Amino acid sequence: MQKTKTEALIITHKLFTGPPDDLVTYLREYKKCNITYITHDFGSRKSRISSLFYYKEKEDVFFVSSIDYKFLPEILVYIKDVFYSLVYALMYREKWDIFVSGDALLFIPGYLLKKFGFVKKLYFYSIDFSPNRFSNSLLNKIFFAIDRFAVRNADQVWNVSPMIEKGRGKYYGYGKNMFPNQIVVPVGAWNDRIRKYSLDQLKTKTGVFMGHILEKQGIQMVLQSMPYILKTIPEFKLKIIGEGPHLSELLKIVNELQLTEFVEFLGFIDDHKKVEEIIAECICGFATYDPAKVDFTYYADPGKVKVYLSCGIPVIMTDASYFTNELISNNAGRLVDYNALDIASNLIDLLLSENELSLIRHSAVKLGQKYNWENIFNKLDL
Repeated sequence: MQKTKTEALIITHKLFTGPPDDLVTYLREYKKCNITYITHDFGSRKSRISSLFYYKEKEDVFFVSSIDYKFLPEILVYIKDVFYSLVYALMYREKWDIFVSGDALLFIPGYLLKKFGFVKKLYFYSIDFSPNRFSNSLLNKIFFAIDRFAVRNADQVWNVSPMIEKGRGKYYGYGKNMFPNQIVVPVGAWNDRIRKYSLDQLKTKTGVFMGHILEKQGIQMVLQSMPYILKTIPEFKLKIIGEGPHLSELLKIVNELQLTEFVEFLGFIDDHKKVEEIIAECICGFATYDPAKVDFTYYADPGKVKVYLSCGIPVIMTDASYFTNELISNNAGRLVDYNALDIASNLIDLLLSENELSLIRHSAVKLGQKYNWENIFNKLDL
């Protein structure tokens, strides 16, 4: 008898394109799975919509979305997300071979579906961890309880960095082998689809930042460094891709430092291939996290860095992530202190040394190839 196609159910909260989206792409294009994909707008988005996508044999069969629940209090929105996950899943009365949740809360509907025989295997895709996820201590305790529940009941837990398992062990007080179902599934990028440019093909000396615009991301320090950079490299420019609550502060800095003609805000770009095209034409990427505000970054795997590398551009990065050591040991970027002068000094030194810049760009391409999504997902038992 011919084996039927694998049925996959994936549920996640979504701010920008993230690993669950890349898993959907992989399962569709490489595994030819039928996929039920349910997404809920992340807390910091202006909308709070739940959406259902169904993909069959690479075709988009249909799409359904809820009304916008932005009028609800935050806690009720999360309850809505669990409710809609179950409602959308049960619209089909399907049975799935695999279930993947993009966070601990959304593991709950998968667990219930398995209890009632709708799901065979449960995977918890643990994309971040923080001992201080909420300022409210009660909410933190609830988060920890849900996270422990997901880890305990998943057939396998995919941590994006080794720091997440260490963090759980430290804050939950369990030994190294108490939950051996945890493995590391790092963040990747679609390396093979991205065109790489040599130095002589670049038209401008433009740096780039991509990501959620939060104070902790530290892009404001790059703006503060630009007057120093422009004194030596007057043609240098900066592109900022993304949106977030700290955007108004960045616009204020640009106006105060008279950088309007040197800084371009591109906003949120939903087409990730377009984002990759923009980044690949830049000379370097910034990941200048504020080390004093790196709870999430310390435990997570910085996705923007993997995209920069896969686009073939070196990374200017502060020491705020476990990945910094790998970046620097592979000569794929520059480690900088979190201050404007050091960022400017390192960037000027790099851009004025064409031989070193070419070498580092080559190293960035090589390191990026290691984190191609196809290679990462091929190692999983799916």
